[in-house]
Amino acid sequence: MFYSRDQIPEAKFILDISPIAVHYHKEYRLTWYDYLTNVLAIVGGTLTVIGMLDSVYYHVVTWLAKRQYKQHVHDQLQKQQAPLNQRESQTLSYNGQSTTPHRFKRPPPLSPTTKSGPSR
Repeated sequence: MFYSRDQIPEAKFILDISPIAVHYHKEYRLTWYDYLTNVLAIVGGTLTVIGMLDSVYYHVVTWLAKRQYKQHVHDQLQKQQAPLNQRESQTLSYNGQSTTPHRFKRPPPLSPTTKSGPSR
């Protein structure tokens, strides 16, 4: 069959969808090893989820403990800095000489001849 120059060849496809559905159901008996495999899969999945939750809990608690420890150390340093500032403010000047109240004086250093520890 030949077409003339002004005609365009075409192909037509018609699809008829019928409302028929196929249900495939195979009845089989569950064997003991199928049952055991299913039980072990459930137990393994449960342990995996519990392990992930435990890991998240551990990391959150560790992060909070480090944060609390850093805050505690910061507070302790602030408490140690406060007496130093008080010492500077309580340094007295008497006739051009700086004197410190007795309670803030450091003990004298040990002499090299002084033995420390138990004697033998």
